[in-house]
Amino acid sequence: MDQGSAAVWAAGFGVLGTLAGSLGGAYLQRKAALQQVREQAAAEARGQLRDERRTAFATVLDRLDAVGVALNQIVEARAQPDWRDAEAGDELSARQREVWEPADAALRALRRAAWTLAVTGPDSMADLATEIHKASAARVLLALRSTGEWEAVHAELTAARAQLDDLRSRFIQGAQAVLVSPET
Repeated sequence: MDQGSAAVWAAGFGVLGTLAGSLGGAYLQRKAALQQVREQAAAEARGQLRDERRTAFATVLDRLDAVGVALNQIVEARAQPDWRDAEAGDELSARQREVWEPADAALRALRRAAWTLAVTGPDSMADLATEIHKASAARVLLALRSTGEWEAVHAELTAARAQLDDLRSRFIQGAQAVLVSPET
């Protein structure tokens, strides 16, 4: 092989090496760019889920407060002379219906907030929200339907409030743990 042939071969190998390096580099660069896009999309999805969960958690707590306001209206109405209507029998009196409607609306809104958590998750928080709804409904019905003396009803409401406060505390702690987790 003479010098001219060797130069042609060397140039050919040089061109092939440059071409292979360019194509290999482009392939690796494309692969890295796609990985970066995937990671960015996953981070954005986690951020969006975190925002949706934060909103859902706050909504449960807001709706729980609304139930508390409605319950206070029931408790205040119990002190009124028109609370029990002898003619109504087992049916709600007009005064009871008047305070039941906002309480019922607040309970339905709380139930919808719990259902939203069933969608956004996690399941443990959805379960807690459902427990909060059940405990709230029990308190409202106790205040509305109880025919006992006020002192006995008040003691039951206080015990039910302690249970609800515990559920609220657990819910807040769970929400904080979910929101600081890097996986959400």
